[in-house]
Amino acid sequence: MIPYFQIPVWTVGPFHIAAFPLLVGIAILVNFRIMMSRATAAGLPASNAANVFLAALVGGFAGSHLTKLLVYEPGRLAANPVLLLRIFDGSSSFGAIAGACLAGYLLWVTGRVAAAELLAYAEHAVYGMPASWMIGRMGCALAHDHIGVRSQSWLAVAYPGGARWNLGLIEVLFHAALFAAFLALGRKPRPLGFFTATFLLSYGVFRFFLDFLHETAPQYFGWPVDRSLALVLIGAGLCAWHWMPAYGPGESKAAAGARTKSVASATSRR
Repeated sequence: MIPYFQIPVWTVGPFHIAAFPLLVGIAILVNFRIMMSRATAAGLPASNAANVFLAALVGGFAGSHLTKLLVYEPGRLAANPVLLLRIFDGSSSFGAIAGACLAGYLLWVTGRVAAAELLAYAEHAVYGMPASWMIGRMGCALAHDHIGVRSQSWLAVAYPGGARWNLGLIEVLFHAALFAAFLALGRKPRPLGFFTATFLLSYGVFRFFLDFLHETAPQYFGWPVDRSLALVLIGAGLCAWHWMPAYGPGESKAAAGARTKSVASATSRR
């Protein structure tokens, strides 16, 4: 059984550094580095890649915060509407995915990024998500933000009130395994959308069953929110698998097509 411990807050001059925001910052940098490396290797414009990542990051944070308050904690929000302005007070993984997707959609409909190029950027970003979320969830695990039902498993944490699952830790292990799988699968060319579909499907299935380890979970119409949103992810993953062949036989071809469309789009705007 894992012993219970708490990471202290470090004080450096006037600054107070906690493990959670520090690890989240590292996670963002890791995802950005992986996306930029893969995008430039595929021949995609680095400036566009950075802009897409920034838009997805802002949309992800906003969607994460709003989903947490509006869906999971509406009573808390009603009692204190100022929470809407505290962007780091409450987050939801499902909301982060939705917000990032919405940001990408807005880039496309406003003509800032061509559809094929946007799909390629998304694929490269999603490839690095298991690694970055593994790091980010370490912050959740160390902060003990998500404590589950009681358990005597060797993976349970010996909390003062009794051993329980640390759901953040379980998610760390899941993303570590998924990233290892992505590294192995990424050794060969894959159709554009392969990693996006795989991530959505695997994470959706994982979160569906992880919800059974919650001691209390918000429900609507007698059905837990996490399970409902997990089914949405699974459905999105299945749709991505269905449409994947239409994106091209491999990333190199998809990247070439994206570059062609991007150049044509930029030329027409001039």
